[in-house]
Amino acid sequence: QGHTPRSISDSLLYFNSKHNKKSKPENISKSTEEIVAELEGMLVQPQELEKEGYPTKKGSEANKAQSTSLTPTDISTTSFEDATALVEKIGFRTEKQDDDDDQLYVSTATSADTTESSSQSDQPPRVFGMDCEMVRTSAGRELARITMVQFQSFQQDGNTMTTTTIMDELVKPNKTVLDYLTRHSGMSPKVLDPVTTRLAQIQVALLRFLRPNDILVGHSLENDLKATHLLHPRVIDTALLFRASNKRTKFSLKHLSAYLLQKKIQTGSHCSEEDASIALELAIRRAWFGESFQVPSGDDRRSLFEGLSAARIMFAGPADWLHSHITNNSNGIHALNYDDVPKCKKAVLAWQSSP
Repeated sequence: QGHTPRSISDSLLYFNSKHNKKSKPENISKSTEEIVAELEGMLVQPQELEKEGYPTKKGSEANKAQSTSLTPTDISTTSFEDATALVEKIGFRTEKQDDDDDQLYVSTATSADTTESSSQSDQPPRVFGMDCEMVRTSAGRELARITMVQFQSFQQDGNTMTTTTIMDELVKPNKTVLDYLTRHSGMSPKVLDPVTTRLAQIQVALLRFLRPNDILVGHSLENDLKATHLLHPRVIDTALLFRASNKRTKFSLKHLSAYLLQKKIQTGSHCSEEDASIALELAIRRAWFGESFQVPSGDDRRSLFEGLSAARIMFAGPADWLHSHITNNSNGIHALNYDDVPKCKKAVLAWQSSP
């Protein structure tokens, strides 16, 4: 059914999006290869990665090469001890890493002169949506859940994206949890206490699966890469991709999803699978529709009242709400004052029976 606005603010928000209307699909046809090629042009550039706070190797670690051969395998087949030993062998610290954070980072970028790296670069890039949930510990925010969703295809009607969830793992923090941040993360002692998977195992699994030329998509992805202690050179950040025209304002994923996709998310605690899929869909649709798939600037928006001035519309609410939201507009808009639910019902019935 799509998202139905629940307030006048929501109505104003969703009113003018040309891409969230159930109209005849635009005559666009792109292959998966063409979509990926468009995505290549959306990658965050190295200088902007640093500016936006993405993790970077510490100066003394810059020349440390990662040449260990890793064979894809399931997380459960790699013990915490083996994963820790591997991370200690190839890991490094990053610039601005907190002193209390003793977990090393790893990078998907292998040595440029290795046979493995050469063979991987010959394979077409894959595209993944990524999102993490975190809890607060003495080391800051630590990973508690990670989800990765792989893009498969986007149908020619421009409305159907096919994906596969390739990773959805709960992770036990290394440090004692001080705050589960349940309201946002959905984590709790009941959820995390039985978990045995640790961050090092996630890092090894990511290294075994991701290729350096793969594309990671996420919203404010620097936070997810910090949580996973992972460096990856090719990312698309929807918080940057869909910035306002002033290039300073970043829209929340919730706002972008509601306005551009007409999907309401994060109504309770966040779901990393949902957020990863939404970020991925936003990027794919941008590749499909082009730069017109964007939240318009303030000058481009029409108000709800301009668009609906010819309709017979009624707004009901308390006097102070009406005063704040309903001003002198078209006579087609009726404002009914009520102070409690029974009076609201009477007001609406009276309005319906009026000529």
